[in-house]
Amino acid sequence: MVQYMNIYNELIECMENNLQVQKSELMTNIVNAIAFRILELKRNLWELESSPFHYVGTGLIVNKLTYDPEMTAVPKIKRSPLVKEAMESAFQRVKEKKKAPEEPEVLEEEEISDFTKLEQMRKEFMLKFGEEQEEQNENDVEENILSEEERVRMDHLNLIKAHEKLRQLTRSVKLATLKREAWAKELLGTAAPPARYELRQKAARFIQRIIRAYFEIKRNHIKECKRDQILGLAICKHPSVEKNIKVEQKPNNYAEFYEQYEKECASHKSKITQQYMIRKGDELSGDFRDRITAWFYEWFQSISFIHEIPKDGSITIFREELPDPEDWLEEYKEYLSKKKDNAGKNPQELKYEKQQAKVLQRQEKKQEKMRQKAEAALLKKMMRFPGMHPGYHYKQSKRTSELLELIHNYHKAWDDYDSQDRLEAKRKYINEINVQEAHMNVQLEILQKVDEDMKLIYLKLKNALQKNYNNIGEDMPEQFEKTKRKKKQKKLKAVHSERIADKLETLAIQGFVVDYPETKLEDYIGDPNFCGDDCRRLIMPTFPQSYEVRSYWWERCQEVAKGSQKILIIGPKLSGKTTLVYALASMNGACSDPWLARNHVLVKPFPNILLLPSLTYSLTELLIKNWINSYPSIPSTINVTNLAHMLAKYQKHSYGYLKKALVDFMTDERLDYERYLKWYFEKTPTGRKEKEHFEGQLHFKKIVAELAAKEEAKVKKSNKSAPISAASSRSAL
Repeated sequence: MVQYMNIYNELIECMENNLQVQKSELMTNIVNAIAFRILELKRNLWELESSPFHYVGTGLIVNKLTYDPEMTAVPKIKRSPLVKEAMESAFQRVKEKKKAPEEPEVLEEEEISDFTKLEQMRKEFMLKFGEEQEEQNENDVEENILSEEERVRMDHLNLIKAHEKLRQLTRSVKLATLKREAWAKELLGTAAPPARYELRQKAARFIQRIIRAYFEIKRNHIKECKRDQILGLAICKHPSVEKNIKVEQKPNNYAEFYEQYEKECASHKSKITQQYMIRKGDELSGDFRDRITAWFYEWFQSISFIHEIPKDGSITIFREELPDPEDWLEEYKEYLSKKKDNAGKNPQELKYEKQQAKVLQRQEKKQEKMRQKAEAALLKKMMRFPGMHPGYHYKQSKRTSELLELIHNYHKAWDDYDSQDRLEAKRKYINEINVQEAHMNVQLEILQKVDEDMKLIYLKLKNALQKNYNNIGEDMPEQFEKTKRKKKQKKLKAVHSERIADKLETLAIQGFVVDYPETKLEDYIGDPNFCGDDCRRLIMPTFPQSYEVRSYWWERCQEVAKGSQKILIIGPKLSGKTTLVYALASMNGACSDPWLARNHVLVKPFPNILLLPSLTYSLTELLIKNWINSYPSIPSTINVTNLAHMLAKYQKHSYGYLKKALVDFMTDERLDYERYLKWYFEKTPTGRKEKEHFEGQLHFKKIVAELAAKEEAKVKKSNKSAPISAASSRSAL
């Protein structure tokens, strides 16, 4: 599977650096085929290991690959503009309702009199000792009511400003006094004479040595710090905020550029379309009419019948999707024979026959499923014993033949051009694509008008043909459809009504529709289980870590958003459930204490269950590093490894709790993660499968060890009996 992943990465890189647009379609088909093959292998591994999580650490090392912790290709699902506008307006109205003006407090008469006295005293004081500011109208004055946090922040800022002003003032006063003292000594002649030139030269060399030694120590310290940062032991310096903002803004800039170029391309295409319509419109219309008329004549000459223009239009005629006249006549004869056979049957009898056929088909499928289930159960029992173990064989792939065919088509189309320097196959091809697309749109537009005219001509020909058959005394063949096509579902037009807006507003007030904060999938941080494949090979309990959970969520993300999948998220409080849900922007029901609920009612609606991992050393180390980066006041020389080891091994906090505790304070609250594991392995179908698979492997390993011990005992016994027999033979001699 990792080899396919390696090929997939190389092909993606080739597609990104490909300058020949003609290859894009073939390369995209190959990439999609490889992706389907990877998913097929994942399903096979799921059946083999009874777990949806796969560990590929060793395979990545062999193929010189690394994990993708940033999830660069996460699918982005956006709301439609109309729904987005309705949601934003509903949230805005709810915020305005929540920010209703508070009722003013009614003052008593005594309080009013005290207030007026204080106001008079203030005015008298300002008249005596200062200038009273011009009074403004009460309507123009807006009272700035500061919150407690803003007031404390302003106090801190004022205190910092006062300290800085005092420092600068003290420094300037001190420098002025020192200068005045030096000038006075020079004027009085009491100043010390300057040192000798040799002494000053020695002092300069001494200062140079000290400064050079200092900078050498500094350079060595920077080298050691960078080395420790590469090894993950320490952090050299805090990242720049401006750089982080620029990196986050890059995708938005790319999207803006793409929209701009897309508009320019659309205007260019419209110009080409108009020019082609003016130049070739009449000629194309006459050509299409001639071809359809020739098709009518061909049918009449072959079987004395004219087929009607299909519902999809005359484009099906040009593509030659309709059968030949002779083939159509044979199918028509078969249709007439079936019609005669069913002539004596009621519609209810025909309906009953169809229902019986469907019932038989369902029974066959059910029997096939039961047979496969029995075979799987028997295979599991056999795999518990070494003597009966049949081995595991991957199912025959349905994708490899398609993949090989696509690769063959690519070589067939491009080997000649790739081996030679054919510049005409590389230059100015995008403009040709735009021209071809514009020509196609013009031809389709003209073809629709031609179809309407030719349908009228067909009706006239049909009436004339009917008269000929009536004169001869024969029945004219009738049109028939082999299979009834499914009706196309009409796309519902998006309509924004006041009723929907009111319902959204009520749901938002009640808390069912919530405006979640913008969260990225990268916010659910964590490393992969690097030794997962080794643990499974040694038949040890193996659990996914944050990276595996994040990748599983990434795979199921699109299906959950569209409503075709449900996932029950299990984990303690502040373990990342809400982060995953916010990243998906759709609440699907998270659970923090699953053993308190009725198990059948809780588990039955969810085909997939996702157990969030416990806190590990690597995730703890990453949290501490992010904590140090976000707070510059924390010294970067802090021992990250020891702190992470202590927190991960002895504290046993959850992810969210530790993240909060690093900002606030540590408490004595602990998590019993064993309860979650116990519930997962005893109550959920996925957990039971994993447990049965693991127990079967342990049973198999135990039997293998017993057989090996018996073989070893036999060998030792035979080795002991060999010298005794040799000694008895010598004594007989």
